[in-house]
Amino acid sequence: MRLPSQKYFHPRKSEYWQCVDRNDLVITCAVTLMEKDTRDSSGQWTKQAISELVPGETIFFDMSKGIDNEVLCNWIKYADTIIGSNIQFDISYLRRFRNEYKFLLDGRHTYIDTTIAAYLWNELSSSRSLKKLGPLLGQFSYDESLASDHRFNHPNDHRLKRYNCQDTHNTVLVLAELAKRMPTNTHKFTPFCINHYSQAINSVITMSDSGIPFSSLRLEKMREEMDAQIKSSREQAKDIDLRLGGKGSHISKTKFFDEAITEIQEAGNEDILDLLDKTEKNKQVSHSKRNRIILMQYLPQHSRLYQGLELFGKFQDAQKLLSTYLYPLLLHKRNDPTNLNASLIPLMIKGQEKYTRFFKATELTGEVDELQSKSSPFAETLNRCSDRTPQSLTNRFIDSRVEEVADCNAFPSWFITPSKVKNDSGSQGGTIQGRITCKDPHAQTFPSSIKECICSRFKDGKIIGLDLSQIELRVAALLSGEQSMIRSYQDKRDLHADRARTLWSNYDTQPDTQKQRRQVGKMMNFADLFLASANTMREQVYAQSGGDINLPLDIYQQVVRTRPEVRPQLNKWQKQLLIEAKVNGVIELPFIGQSRQFSNIAAERSEIVNFPVQTTASNLMMQIQGAMTRNLKAKSKKRKEPLIFLQVFDAVYVDTPPQCDDIVVSSFQEAMDSVMQPSGYWGMLCKYHNQELLPLEFDVETSN
Repeated sequence: MRLPSQKYFHPRKSEYWQCVDRNDLVITCAVTLMEKDTRDSSGQWTKQAISELVPGETIFFDMSKGIDNEVLCNWIKYADTIIGSNIQFDISYLRRFRNEYKFLLDGRHTYIDTTIAAYLWNELSSSRSLKKLGPLLGQFSYDESLASDHRFNHPNDHRLKRYNCQDTHNTVLVLAELAKRMPTNTHKFTPFCINHYSQAINSVITMSDSGIPFSSLRLEKMREEMDAQIKSSREQAKDIDLRLGGKGSHISKTKFFDEAITEIQEAGNEDILDLLDKTEKNKQVSHSKRNRIILMQYLPQHSRLYQGLELFGKFQDAQKLLSTYLYPLLLHKRNDPTNLNASLIPLMIKGQEKYTRFFKATELTGEVDELQSKSSPFAETLNRCSDRTPQSLTNRFIDSRVEEVADCNAFPSWFITPSKVKNDSGSQGGTIQGRITCKDPHAQTFPSSIKECICSRFKDGKIIGLDLSQIELRVAALLSGEQSMIRSYQDKRDLHADRARTLWSNYDTQPDTQKQRRQVGKMMNFADLFLASANTMREQVYAQSGGDINLPLDIYQQVVRTRPEVRPQLNKWQKQLLIEAKVNGVIELPFIGQSRQFSNIAAERSEIVNFPVQTTASNLMMQIQGAMTRNLKAKSKKRKEPLIFLQVFDAVYVDTPPQCDDIVVSSFQEAMDSVMQPSGYWGMLCKYHNQELLPLEFDVETSN
């Protein structure tokens, strides 16, 4: 017997795609006890307390034995702190493995994770695993067989036991050494910082357990619509001598783009090429969405070239929706049929502890024979799991699917700390900003059309979205002390309309143009935060308005010129940040201690002023979500608990059973109120920056 290679790192994916029995999700476990409790007199974990940790005895558990599970459950019951490496993975598998662990690991523990400690110590280091951190910190190293991806032959293999015990023992060594090496005079690893990340781990585990509920029927209907849109765009494009897709399409699109550029240049815009993105290899004008939008801004809407670019946009958007979202959710990664990481998993049939895979009735014929052929990447899985193939379904079950109730879940992988670089490959989150992210699927970037396919798993339930209102702008107002923004929020004024008034003095006397001008004011506000150029503002306003707002460039140039007068404190604060980054090479945030190093100030201006705003906003959302999770649990003891399943930076989404709307909204309200208390994160920030309490608000969105 050889233990199976783990391909998927979520318990539901392991069960469904690798056919791992729920009772086999956790085979072995090890726990290392501490020599002594090193916490201070108040019982809090501090950097000093963690640096003094010394590993004691290590206990090995065979999870197939009842007595071992009983001992482990008792240990978890009486413990108040759990230390681990990538601990959310271990906790998620234990909670799914047996119900006892789900009840015991309910978020009451303090979680301390070495991967988070490694990030706080050095955010540029890619060495966050135990195998890499041990030698790097001079603490330990595994022998060659264990340092590689070694496969063990049996749960009782003595090398597996030794490896498990070494891992837990070494986790303590690494954590203590990282605490010793944390910079002095920093907020890294303060009690507040430790508690913040413990809450974040619990929030991520909660969302990971819940999964994102989808209606497969809605997704399938959208896939058909996108296929039709692609076909229609291609047919219409032929009439204007433009080939979209297939042989010769690249040459045809290049010719079309060249024609558009020539016409724009002949109309007097000779510098148009300077605005367009070029391919890295050949330095040719790329066929990107950004370039298409820029060209359309300069072309008459009735022209053949404009219409061709518009058709190309519809074709491009439909292709992206299919490739990035619909294919991975409904089938597999577009170009890799063996990659099912983002694929939907059916909800369990009530009363049955097994899954049933769904297929459209029209897809049943011949589907199984094809998938079970020797050449199919699914052959081994399907042959071992015949009860999960389409043959096991009845037409009655398939036809019983309805759009109003979810019949499947997506289970993304969540990442609490940012990556070293902006790259979503491998086992990192793919963002360099200090906020939680997810992938497989990339649920935080779902377009509105995909979000419309999310629906409640509860009969007559709702999806409730709770969105912190203009949180990044409020954070920037607080951090910079920008009085014009602070006054708008304290007086409950419309900040976007106020910004538009700085550009149009007749804003209030021209009601017919207010909607358009307010949209520009909104873009101006965010452009102020991130030092966006006039060209960038123009492109984004045009794109976000669907081409309805196409103002001259000089209007946006005026916005850039007048920033120091319109937002004086914000402008001064941004300049100070740039100086700090240049002098120190790093910016660190208070209370939680996230930091980011910068080396190329000229190229990273936007990132430098962006980092404190986005990361602080993310911290605030995590604080609120952590408190909301506790509130929901306390309020739901006598009824079904609403399930938080997704966070999109400044918003959380909750799958809400019938008659539970009130506890969802009140739980968020109470959580938001708690962070505004003097001891709460927002209250502490206001005091730190010598500002009166800046009010927070939120919006509620409900869908069925």
